[in-house]
Amino acid sequence: GATLTVVPGAPTRLVTDFDQNPVPVYEKTSVRCLIQDDLGNTLDESKSFTADEGLDVQDQLVSSTVPGSYEVRCLAETAGLEEVPGELVVVAADPVDFKLTFSPDIAVYDLEMIVTVGVEATDAYGNIIADPDVTLTMPDTGFEMINEEEQKIRFTEEGVFTFSAQLAHPHDGMMDSRDLIVDVTGPEIMLPWPERGETILGDGSPIALSGSLSDPTGEVVLFEINDQPVSVDADGNFSV
Repeated sequence: GATLTVVPGAPTRLVTDFDQNPVPVYEKTSVRCLIQDDLGNTLDESKSFTADEGLDVQDQLVSSTVPGSYEVRCLAETAGLEEVPGELVVVAADPVDFKLTFSPDIAVYDLEMIVTVGVEATDAYGNIIADPDVTLTMPDTGFEMINEEEQKIRFTEEGVFTFSAQLAHPHDGMMDSRDLIVDVTGPEIMLPWPERGETILGDGSPIALSGSLSDPTGEVVLFEINDQPVSVDADGNFSV
């Protein structure tokens, strides 16, 4: 019988390809310059190419320390070949640090304040990992969602509210948790004696006062009487 032999067509283009793409920062990948016909059949390979600034080139190997997209273009040594450049995507390495973020990030929040909740994962080189796969857990109450896509919330209650986040497998051992305090009400001052409006007979000397402070949602950081700081113990008691 007859033998049918199929052969590639005439070379028409020079296609830039990579052994690995995407590639993590600091890792090298080989650039391949494929001489192909119109149907994508590879006839041969060449070696000459140019690369965007930001890529480190060593012979046929390229790498980068900065995540991003970089163009690499193989250079035709034969007239008539269409040069088809390649785009190398460099991504961050595996995460080594992970945390919750809040904007604004302050010690105590007011009611009706709008806060953006987010996460930040970075690799060993300080690069931020874009869109990490994460589970974000928010409190059941105390706020309303303003913009779910941007994770913007508005606080509607006073209290201490816990937020937590955890990276997905295989980095699920990395997690973070933060307590946010929403407090607009000042502490309650308990003064057993003298009672409000009570007249005290004496010789005009200062009187001794003792009492206590309580604030269910906040921490008393400064307490003054007549513009003078007064020490408060761990239980909220004071004497002056």
